[in-house]
Amino acid sequence: MTFQEQLLPSDRQLRLFRHANEHANDLLAFINQQGRYVYVSPSLCKQSGYTKTEFLALYVTNLDIGTDLMRFQALIEVLQRQTVPPFESVFRRKDGSNFPVEISASLIEFEGDIYVCGIARDITERKRSEEMLSRSSNQLKIFINHAPISMAMFDLNMNYLAASGRWFADHSRSYFDLIGHNHYQVFPDLPDKWKTIHRLGLAGETLKNDEDIWLQADGNKRWLRWAVVPWRDEHDLVGGIIISSEDITDRKLGETELAKRTKQLEATNAELQAFSYSVSHDLRGPLHVISWFTQMLLSEQGPVIPEAAKPYLNRIIFAAKRMENLITDMLEFSQVSSGNLEPRTIDLSRMAESILLELQQMEPDRKAAIKITPEVYFEGDPHLMNIVLDNLLSNAWKFTRQRNITEIEFGIYQDAESKIYFIRDNGAGFDPQFAQKLFGPFQRFHDQKDFPGTGIGLATVKRIISRHGGEVWAESQPDVGTTFFFKT
Repeated sequence: MTFQEQLLPSDRQLRLFRHANEHANDLLAFINQQGRYVYVSPSLCKQSGYTKTEFLALYVTNLDIGTDLMRFQALIEVLQRQTVPPFESVFRRKDGSNFPVEISASLIEFEGDIYVCGIARDITERKRSEEMLSRSSNQLKIFINHAPISMAMFDLNMNYLAASGRWFADHSRSYFDLIGHNHYQVFPDLPDKWKTIHRLGLAGETLKNDEDIWLQADGNKRWLRWAVVPWRDEHDLVGGIIISSEDITDRKLGETELAKRTKQLEATNAELQAFSYSVSHDLRGPLHVISWFTQMLLSEQGPVIPEAAKPYLNRIIFAAKRMENLITDMLEFSQVSSGNLEPRTIDLSRMAESILLELQQMEPDRKAAIKITPEVYFEGDPHLMNIVLDNLLSNAWKFTRQRNITEIEFGIYQDAESKIYFIRDNGAGFDPQFAQKLFGPFQRFHDQKDFPGTGIGLATVKRIISRHGGEVWAESQPDVGTTFFFKT
């Protein structure tokens, strides 16, 4: 069968063209030299919202808002001389909305008349993708320009493609000094070490060093954190490398200084602990001697000692005992700041029960109403938290001594941020204006004769709670009672 025999009859060719045209996605139109539509495809009618009948009454300028009749005539003149590449424009629908198109135009001569054949394609999705890509590209440029570290992007020949603002600043170069230029020409004295690293990166390896020492020409030492990462093109081939670097000298010097200070502090703490134990031993010895000999004097020589002198001897014994208690409390106060915390889950309720039971056994005749919320748990160091509860509960027991019935409550409640632990009593209380001074060493608001103590206990409590990352405070009214709170 010859080629001519394979061709469809002309009437069937025409039907095939019409069928294809009616089902094509592209927007087809024929426009006469006056700019009026003489034929439009069904797809153009559907996209624009006009009927075929309405189109035949329209000019090209009614649909294509990117042109006018003068430009249309100019397009015809150009098409008569040469082929025009596809160009973009904007079509306006019947409802007034717009959509972008790409148009391919050519001239067709039919029965002595000239027509413009326009094939348009809706490029809304393409324009949206381009806009997103442009926005992402701008965001990336902003990010690179304001990145807190030096970054630069190179091609396979180590020519600059992009760089961050910090890179320009660190190398004392401008955009025009670097972009498009070769890295090795800009920095001809670059050490061979770096050239080797660059070659490995261009070969596909990722290299980095978190603490690299850089000796400058003037002999100063700097620390760098750097990385060389290959970037790949759309075919997954290495297109070049990205170099990032950060000068961490200040951080390293800070770490060195911190380590030095930490070592000094540890040595100082060790000396203070040794001093505390030494002072404790050296002071307690003479105090024991004073107290023991005074008691022996009263016991063995009591009959011959004038009655008027005995109160003075008792005061010596009492003062020695008070001094010994003060030394013990001060030693404990100094020790709670040293050593490692050993946090674990503690049942504070059972700890409080044990402390209060011991206090009641010391004064079995005192009437007391004790309320302890069960299963109150705390994450902390058991030894230190026992000191906290012992101080707070002993205070509550001491300052309720003058009440007919001692009332002490230990419990917990939840506020918006954390759990709040509290110890409430109906004791002597204090003026709330002094609440801020309460936790300082040697702060006392009551007479020593009524409520003896060293004034160290609450300072110890604050130091322990602070070591647990928390805070402690108190609320009180004179002759009503006091509530201590703490949280972490």
